[in-house]
Amino acid sequence: MDRFKKFIRSRYGMDSLNKFLILASLVISILQGLAASYDKVKLAGFLSTFAIAFFVFFVYRALSGNVALRRLENEKFRKMSLPLRKNLRKKQKDKNYAYFTCPNCHKSLRAPKNLGKIRVTCKSCHEEFEVRT
Repeated sequence: MDRFKKFIRSRYGMDSLNKFLILASLVISILQGLAASYDKVKLAGFLSTFAIAFFVFFVYRALSGNVALRRLENEKFRKMSLPLRKNLRKKQKDKNYAYFTCPNCHKSLRAPKNLGKIRVTCKSCHEEFEVRT
């Protein structure tokens, strides 16, 4: 048991990319099951191959001893997925606010929804402009 604990302690484990890989593997497996139930054999085989590949890559990364390389891969993944994560975070965070950008400095601003057409002053560059909320 001590050898197993020592082995696991020196491995990389979970990060954002691994969470994405395992979730993608699960979603593709569900789609594969649906495709198989509709007698789409070629599509089911194709999806099954992708699901297995994602899962194998997840296990490889989670049990890897090369921590530095796994961190670099995760950083690249997080940089690539940043715009999507920002968009999702905005939509989840405030459904009571309208988001827009300043036409001068392109800073992201927000205002309460359903106020109609309002005049907004950017806090960064003090530019005044009108928006519809």
